[in-house]
Formats: sequence, C-alpha cells, structure tokens
Amino acid sequence: MLDDKVSEETIKLLLLDLCKVMHSYGYKKVRMGNIMRLLGMDSKSASKYDKDYIDLNHAFEDLVHETEQSLLNDITIPSGTTIH
Repeated sequence: MLDDKVSEETIKLLLLDLCKVMHSYGYKKVRMGNIMRLLGMDSKSASKYDKDYIDLNHAFEDLVHETEQSLLNDITIPSGTTIH
C-alpha cells in the first residue's frame, strides 16, 4: 500500500494516470474498488467501493487536458537550457 507520507496531490495524479491507461484501452467506466486495489488497499476494504464508478467520458478527457496543461505551466526551464 502507498505510504502515508505520499502527498494527496501525488495520489490524485496517480489516480488520474491509472484512469488514463484504462481509458486508452477502451474502458468507459472503472470501479472505484478496483482502482483502490491497484493502489494497494486490501480487498475487503476496497470491496465497499465496488458499486462506485468513475466515468471515463468527455468530461474525463477535458479534465486530463486541463491537468496536463496546468502541469506544463508549472514547469520552469532554466535559462540557457537547450531543448532537443
């Protein structure tokens, strides 16, 4: 399971990445319980969320785009850096 020192932001980005992979393989809905298992939660605890879904629809695609743009805007390239 993820260590308690992992930031909330890191967990959100990890969740987003997992959903992006599922979306790229054609999934339109993913069970929250299954995502929690992938993150290391025990099956008994995760099973409480098996009826909850995340829709990987156009709103999800918009969220991915906005998040990636925001992350790109936060990157600072030191002056004098050559980008290939």
